[in-house]
Amino acid sequence: MTPPLQTVRDLRLNLVEGPINEWSQFTILQGRSEILGPWGIKAHVIGASHLISIHHQDRQFHEIVACMEVKAAARPLYYGPIPDAGSLTQQFMGQVEYRFDSQILEWEAGEPVMLHLEQRVNLDAERQFGLAVDFSPVGAKNIPKTIILVKMENQVLRLETVHSYPNENCIAFTETSIKETS
Repeated sequence: MTPPLQTVRDLRLNLVEGPINEWSQFTILQGRSEILGPWGIKAHVIGASHLISIHHQDRQFHEIVACMEVKAAARPLYYGPIPDAGSLTQQFMGQVEYRFDSQILEWEAGEPVMLHLEQRVNLDAERQFGLAVDFSPVGAKNIPKTIILVKMENQVLRLETVHSYPNENCIAFTETSIKETS
C-alpha cells in the first residue's frame, strides 16, 4: 500500500466530543474494537494516521491524529499541530482527564522505539490490543508505518502511536493517558 503524500509537520491533533457524522472523510485501512475496563475503544488506522474513538458511560470522544481537520457534528475540544501540542491536558465529560504527549525524533533515534512498540502490538496480551500497517516505501529505504497500541494499566487507558516518515528521516510518537477523575 502506498502512503498518501504527507509531511510529519502536517500532522494535527483533533480532539472532539460527541458523534462523528461524516465517516466518509476517513479511509479506514484497519480497525479493531475492544472493551478495557470502563472504556469502549474503537481504534482505526486511517490513511497514514489514526482515529481512536472512546466510549465512556453514555458519552464518546475521539482522538484523531491526521493531516486534516475533522469534519464532525461533535464538539471540538482541541485542534492543532502535534509538535505544538507537546503536552496537552484536558478535563472533559465531567469525570475524564485526558493527557496527550507528542514527540518527533530523527529516524536513527526513533527506529528502536518504533520497532519495540511494533513487537508489543504483536504480543497476545491481556488488557491490550494493537494495529500496525506498513506502507510501500516511496523513494526511501525504510518502510513507512502507522502503529497503535491500546492498553489498560493501573486504571489508566493508555494509547501509544507511531507515524513514520522515512522520506523525511523522522518518526512521530504520541502517547495518551485517559482516566476517570472521580
